[in-house]
Amino acid sequence: MPNALWRVREAAIRSEENPRRRSAKFGECVQWEIGGRWQGPQGANWWLIVLLDTATSHAIARFAPDASATSQLSVLELWLRKYGRMSICCTARRSFFQWSPDSGDHGGPKEFSEDQPLTQIGRALQELNIGWISCSYEAAEGGLAKFLKTMRSQWKERHWGSGQPALEQANAWIESDFLPFWRELTVAFPAPGNVHRPLEASHDLASILSHVRTSRIRPDLTLRIDRCVYAISEPALGRTLAGTAVRVETRSRGVIAIRFQDRYLNYQLGSSSETPAPRVVAKRRRKAPNAGGRSNWNNGFWLRRGPTLDRAIKISNATS
Repeated sequence: MPNALWRVREAAIRSEENPRRRSAKFGECVQWEIGGRWQGPQGANWWLIVLLDTATSHAIARFAPDASATSQLSVLELWLRKYGRMSICCTARRSFFQWSPDSGDHGGPKEFSEDQPLTQIGRALQELNIGWISCSYEAAEGGLAKFLKTMRSQWKERHWGSGQPALEQANAWIESDFLPFWRELTVAFPAPGNVHRPLEASHDLASILSHVRTSRIRPDLTLRIDRCVYAISEPALGRTLAGTAVRVETRSRGVIAIRFQDRYLNYQLGSSSETPAPRVVAKRRRKAPNAGGRSNWNNGFWLRRGPTLDRAIKISNATS
């Protein structure tokens, strides 16, 4: 009887975290995860960004100096140029895809919500028409955990000539040595099929995979971006741009592109950046008890004679 009760409780717990079913076609579901910190030369920390197909175990991985959205989108660009657009991306890190996730709420797969703003990665996936779901860490692991374990083992066995390699050498080792070794270990389903979609002519990766924000043009046809002033030079549009909202794209190597509707605007960088004047806060001086000399109650206080004892008693009895 105790064993039966224990089996029932264990089954109930597992029902909340059912493992995600493995996809049957290449590109149907791609896991997107950060494989933790890795030790670089001179104590530098690297972040491993991995994209792994759940059906065929095809993977693309790169080391990055940080785990920012820009670094992750650069790895997504490698996948898109090599295989095309996948159907769905699955991740256990919801904060990269959706703002203000519910703390500890991992009861089931999550999808994009229209009432919450998207992050840069979520916006890029929507512009590419790629779906996204979020699973718990237990449901997302599996082939990805095996990939990370195998890579760490191969990394320890690799002997570099002079200490730890540079970031470019480490990424070259992943592409030329480890990924071919990983493909030999994995076994795909027979004839899994491929559901990847090619990139269309309207998909400008430089624009989609950039850091995008919305700004408003000033009445003097200038735009302030990161403490720099950009003067819009569009004689054909004239002053119709004043007060309009534009899309500002920060691309690789800090290149700025300003788009209004379907066209990119010409601009010139101002001669000097505007720096806000420091705000001066006037200190309030505390007034003294006799500020301005308007009170004279204590003038000659110690020169005055007080009442006698009998007089003081009569005054006290009359006022009490």
